[in-house]
Amino acid sequence: MASHYQQTDISMLNMKRMVKDDLLALTDKLPLCVA
Repeated sequence: MASHYQQTDISMLNMKRMVKDDLLALTDKLPLCVA
């Protein structure tokens, strides 16, 4: 069971990292759209 939870934690971390990267990319492009 521990390994199952570990896998879930890792996938959650990966998802959060991907979301953070997406948000950073969006915020990078936002000033261009506003300007």
